[in-house]
Amino acid sequence: MVQYLYSSIPSVEATTAAFAFGEKLPEECREGSPRIALSATNANLIWGADSPSHLNSLHDEGFTQFLDDSSLGFESGVYERITFDYKEICDLISVKYFAGLGETGDKYDGFRKVGTMGEYAIYENPDYIPMVFVYDSMISRDAFLSIEDKKLKHLTYLKALIVSDTAGFSDILTDISDTAGEEITDDEYKRLIEDRRRSAASSCEKTSNGLTAQIELEKENVVFFSVSYNEGWSAYVDGEKTDVYNVNNGCVGVRVHEGRHEIRLCYTVKGFNEGIAITAVSSGILILYAAVCGIRRKNGKAEV
Repeated sequence: MVQYLYSSIPSVEATTAAFAFGEKLPEECREGSPRIALSATNANLIWGADSPSHLNSLHDEGFTQFLDDSSLGFESGVYERITFDYKEICDLISVKYFAGLGETGDKYDGFRKVGTMGEYAIYENPDYIPMVFVYDSMISRDAFLSIEDKKLKHLTYLKALIVSDTAGFSDILTDISDTAGEEITDDEYKRLIEDRRRSAASSCEKTSNGLTAQIELEKENVVFFSVSYNEGWSAYVDGEKTDVYNVNNGCVGVRVHEGRHEIRLCYTVKGFNEGIAITAVSSGILILYAAVCGIRRKNGKAEV
């Protein structure tokens, strides 16, 4: 299963909260299938919405690494859900709306309310970054993991691209690993949000087997997709196949030259093509065997 950092099975709380009302999401929240972080686990499946607020016992290698390296925990499918409480992670993975169940108090002060869904109030994320964007700098994974404060880790995701091997991108990104662990103020974080937003793709749409993005780059860069990394992904830039990298601790990165480009991410289940080939060969053998048996019966001979 392709994991876009969301999906799973509805919880009792979500079923009780959402099924009883039979409502549709506000029209604004349906355009382009934006991600919505909810306070109740898995209500997104009932709503027909994409959300990181879920519980799923089936994770690929990239999503598992992302949860672990981000100090969100992972053990047999149980982890701290990606909700408003981890807003910086929501900003990173392009969560556009937050939905709070019941009384929200001053939690969403200053946020624009876009509608309701039963007892949920839905608010727009003022720090939303369109999916697919780039950085000017990078930090090594080792330096990132040395950060002890969880929130600072999450803030750092918007500061620089996290990579395992900085040498591989030293020609296009500035290594600022020595700044890992330094304080990131609220004002600086707002600036980082604006920087990432300005670099974002002009469009990113889901396809039957992945994603297609249109982006214009001022220089060669690594384009970040908030999609969990695994070997099933292949990438094409203007139709030409290129490498897929594990960046930001378990997400997809694609190296792209300066200029305007179309990037296609295509997902194939591991072993799927091999399975088709084996099935085709086996079917051919079975058909041949049936034909031989039919001929022998016709000639009055015993079956094999």
